Amino acid sequence: EEEHNRRMLVNPDAGRAIPQQIDPDKREVAKIQGELRQLLDQQVLEKKIAKRMEKKKTVQQERYFLDSLHRQLVQDRNYRQKQKLKNKHDLMANWEKQASVAKKYAEVRKKMYVQ
Repeated sequence: EEEHNRRMLVNPDAGRAIPQQIDPDKREVAKIQGELRQLLDQQVLEKKIAKRMEKKKTVQQERYFLDSLHRQLVQDRNYRQKQKLKNKHDLMANWEKQASVAKKYAEVRKKMYVQ
């Protein structure tokens, strides 16, 4: 009872006043909790969106890199095929020249020994 009386006294020094516990209004508490929940939900949603955007950006970068690599590999393959075909034609032309020279040489030798 003495404690109760002490709490009820008005103290002119505000620094020495004992704070009194006030039962909060349940509707006010529910309102504040709802607002906090909405803010947290909004933060979670923004974080998810940011994470998805970052993942999408990463996937786009990887796709661009892989497409560029594929394009370079195709170009390199085409270049090598063209070089191989060119070498084949050059070799065949060289063989044909050698065969015609060998044929002419054989004809000349034949004529030289026939006479």
